[in-house]
Amino acid sequence: MRSRTEAAVCGQSLVELIISIAIVAILAGSVVGALLLSVRINNESINFSTASPLGQEVIDNVRSVSESDWPSLYSQSDKSSSSTYHINLDSTSTLSVATGTEEIERGGITYTRWFSIENVSRDSSGDIVESGGTEDTSTQKVAVHIEWQEGPGTASVGLTEYFTRWTRNESTVFTDWSGNSGIEGPITRPDNNFSATSGSIDLSTQGEIKIN
Repeated sequence: MRSRTEAAVCGQSLVELIISIAIVAILAGSVVGALLLSVRINNESINFSTASPLGQEVIDNVRSVSESDWPSLYSQSDKSSSSTYHINLDSTSTLSVATGTEEIERGGITYTRWFSIENVSRDSSGDIVESGGTEDTSTQKVAVHIEWQEGPGTASVGLTEYFTRWTRNESTVFTDWSGNSGIEGPITRPDNNFSATSGSIDLSTQGEIKIN
């Protein structure tokens, strides 16, 4: 028979063993959780690093379109923060604005990208304003969006840039045609004079041209 002391020692050893196993299990769980978190963060970082250049590519392509054919960017019918466009590349390597989104696959992940187009207004000081002001027909706001599946949810990256018409394509807006006719030569600033008119055109109301 074991003595009472021996039984007590055995009982104490068993308790210590159970406590040790519990501590190891807790530590192992923490290590596994930390490893899983590290892997998830690493994957998210990789996906973000992939998505950002895809967005910059859209910005660069929109810039090319705006520089070569400003009206194709400015004259789009749906212009708002919710409008949806993408850049199309045809068989002749010509870039153009097309409606809808596009999907790009990278590293087993499908990225959906598109951009919106908005008109831009400026105040009397020439600063861009969210509301009011006067529309600047030589500036457009383009917001690029890239989305992809990240675990149970959706991750996204956004880029915004303002595009301005090049000087070589600069336009001048005339709102007052009440001046004198027969004025020739290059126009350096808006005024109210003009080169020629006829009896079928009514210029009597400032800011308007009417065909009689």
